Amino acid sequence: MSLLDKRISINALDYNGRTALHLAAERGSLDLVNFLLGQGADHNIKDIFGNTALNLAQKGKHHLEVEALRQAESLPVRSQQKPSIRAGHSRLMHARFAILERFPRSVADALLEGKQVEPISKCMTTVLFIEIVDFPEIKSNITLGNLSKLLSGLHRALDKLAYIHGVQKIDVLGEIYLAATNFSESQPTDHAARMARFAIAALRAARDIPDEAGAPLRLRVGLHSGPVAGGLVGWQGLKFTLVGDTVNVASRLQSTSLPGRVQCSAVAARIIAEQACDIALQPRGEPVDLKGKGPARTLWASSVRDHLGRAGSWCDGDGAAGGASGRNICGEPGPDLSAAPARRGDPSPAARSVGAECAAARPHEASADSDSDSDSEAVGPGVP
Repeated sequence: MSLLDKRISINALDYNGRTALHLAAERGSLDLVNFLLGQGADHNIKDIFGNTALNLAQKGKHHLEVEALRQAESLPVRSQQKPSIRAGHSRLMHARFAILERFPRSVADALLEGKQVEPISKCMTTVLFIEIVDFPEIKSNITLGNLSKLLSGLHRALDKLAYIHGVQKIDVLGEIYLAATNFSESQPTDHAARMARFAIAALRAARDIPDEAGAPLRLRVGLHSGPVAGGLVGWQGLKFTLVGDTVNVASRLQSTSLPGRVQCSAVAARIIAEQACDIALQPRGEPVDLKGKGPARTLWASSVRDHLGRAGSWCDGDGAAGGASGRNICGEPGPDLSAAPARRGDPSPAARSVGAECAAARPHEASADSDSDSDSEAVGPGVP
């Protein structure tokens, strides 16, 4: 029985002039926000301080709730509509939100507008795979209902972190989570740093999600940077996927990673070092044998804040990523980054040179890329 069936006004005000929608938005309750909007809650009402529900969601940095309320703004106030029209708009809002959550923004916009979805091709992206450690064992010792709750809780946490860090979720395959940066959105100057921060935050979030035995979930993560293409697949075109060698390498980096660690390729690590100084990069040691690629030098990515004093962070003492001194945050010798760009966030010389090769190899795309993507997007060298 709904609130309206109980004859309780969906827009009743408390002593601060706030409705139930205000409270749900302020507390970050997405399910309740969607329920109230579907029941006809007026998202335009302001409290005595002049705040709408959207204002409160923005102040609380509840990003998914903000998106739901913004979608609601494009529709008339449901409390002023007939029940049949209100129900139709509610279904439309949920459908729009589901599409926006499931597909990259440009793809979602094209689908919503009834336009043909063109394949997306980028010269430089960062791709990440996350996997739950010991998932077969967890699955065999848990009921299907609890397994669904476990995966739902983890994916919900990862989705929120992806929104916060500007990471595009691409697909979820059971215990595998696939994401990319600088793909659907233009992020040429910080795509690798965004992904590394997201990966580190994901490891922390998993610790708060216990499995059936009460032990915290453990994840293994792999990420790589390079060229990627993506598009809709399937007869009805309802699935979006990424293709390319970069995706394969990222998957193999994930499968050879260790529990609770973020393993990145040397290519991704160098870009991270150029884009951020809050991420520690530590060589794994012996080269890792990547299937189909052979031995490759990889590095662990972690938070400098959590591991201050740990060798391997490619930052100089002044806090500039990739300084000419070639020393890390501890003052120890690091890789030679004397050729790094003088300005923070500029593309590296290596990225620019290989980017020129990419543009030369694909001249028919050069003009389009110059408008939508900055010249810092470039094909990185393969895994060494």
